[in-house]
Amino acid sequence: EQFDLGAYQRFLDEIGPDLEAFKVKQKAAFDQEVALWNETGAHIQESQEVSVSVADIADGCELVSADISGNIWKLLVEPGHKVVAGDTLVVIEAMKMEFAIHAPANGTVQAVHCAEGRIIQAGDPLIVIDVSVA
Repeated sequence: EQFDLGAYQRFLDEIGPDLEAFKVKQKAAFDQEVALWNETGAHIQESQEVSVSVADIADGCELVSADISGNIWKLLVEPGHKVVAGDTLVVIEAMKMEFAIHAPANGTVQAVHCAEGRIIQAGDPLIVIDVSVA
C-alpha cells in the first residue's frame, strides 16, 4: 500500500480535537499515578545489601546464585523447605521473559537471600541449600 501524506494530514486534522482531549486525559492519569507513587514510596527501590559469599557458606551447603540480572518475580521456597534436584526455587523476570532457577541438589533450604519484587544482578546469592540432610 502506498502512503499518502496529504490524506494522513487530513485525518490528523479531522481527529485533532479528540486527540487533544485524549492527551489531556492521559496526562492527568499519569500525573495521578506519579502522585500515588510518591505518596506510597512505590517508586523507591530499597537497596538490598548482600553480604553472602561462597566462603560464608557452611560445610554441606550449596549457594544458588542468579544466572541473569532481573527482577525476582516468584520466590517458591522458604527456609526449612525440602527440595529435590531440579525443583524450581525462584523465577526471575528479565526482558519480559521468565527464567527459572532450579535446585542443583536434594536438600533443605537453609537461607533465602532474595525477595519478590527485588532487582537482582547476575551472580547475586539467592538461596542456600543444606545438601548434607538430603
